[in-house]
Amino acid sequence: MIAPPARAELRRGARRLPGALLAAALAAAPASAAGPSPAAPAGPPDARARSVLARAERTEVRLGEPFAYEIEIRHPADEAIALAPTLDAPPFRGTGGGCRREARGGEARTTCAIRLALLDLGPHDVPELSLSVRTPEGETTLSVPGPRVTGLGVIDPAAPAESLALRPLAPPVPLLVPTLRPLGWALGAAGLALLLLLARRLRRARARAAAGPPPPEPPDVRLLRRLDALEARALPARGLAREHFFELSAAVREWVGGVAGLNAVELTTAELAGRLAAAGDPRLDAAAVVSFCEAADLVKFARGEASPERCAAALAWARGLPARAAAGEAAARAVAARDAAADAGGGRP
Repeated sequence: MIAPPARAELRRGARRLPGALLAAALAAAPASAAGPSPAAPAGPPDARARSVLARAERTEVRLGEPFAYEIEIRHPADEAIALAPTLDAPPFRGTGGGCRREARGGEARTTCAIRLALLDLGPHDVPELSLSVRTPEGETTLSVPGPRVTGLGVIDPAAPAESLALRPLAPPVPLLVPTLRPLGWALGAAGLALLLLLARRLRRARARAAAGPPPPEPPDVRLLRRLDALEARALPARGLAREHFFELSAAVREWVGGVAGLNAVELTTAELAGRLAAAGDPRLDAAAVVSFCEAADLVKFARGEASPERCAAALAWARGLPARAAAGEAAARAVAARDAAADAGGGRP
């Protein structure tokens, strides 16, 4: 234990130096020179601390502002020192107490720290902390007095009194209460606009459904429109004769399929020749159509000759297909009418 004279001297030093860190070497008090003292009854063993240093982070703190407080003890390595985690000693309050130990040789250094807060104005001594010490002889305590700390208020004490006068009360201000009505109006307007848009689209869809799909484009009109677009591109003049024959052959096959009711675009030339021969459609010159398709296949797949003049001639032949189909149909009708008239005349009594 720390001798009472040494403890009193440490307290007097703390009060004399309130602005500095407190460093006190606490050791066992020497025996009195007057002679041996009478034997004392057996009690707890004494802590053999060789030095104690208590220091506060600041000597002036604001009211309730936490500050660090540490106690450093040098003691024999066979001793262990602990600090309670909390402190409740008005006007001081502490939390987060704990110790860390460093041993070297036969000596150890233990630093105990705690966060303190001063809850009163003016100078106050940090309360004496009792550290729990475990020695080879048993458990004991080590009491360490603390330095003086001054509590400051929020107001500057050097400010003149007239500057601390209370200001007049502020006038009343309107209290704005939040409301969701504008949001509800905006959502209602957006919903109404969405309903109108959906109704408009539904009405248009019903009108289109009632009108029905547009009639398909006649084969003759579609062929001439595709030929006009192909001629406007002038592919042979740009060295794209094969592309010219690819598109021209597709247009002619599509027209043949529309007239004869065949999927001529997907058929090979040989398959198309067989279908046309079996159909015997008077509107189509099957031999001429097959001859054109074979010549186009040579240009498309065998890289046959395809001069600009040949491209123009093939385009002109394709333009004449609707007229020749109409003439063939008219001739077939005339023959059928003549045969009908002959049959009618030969059957009279």
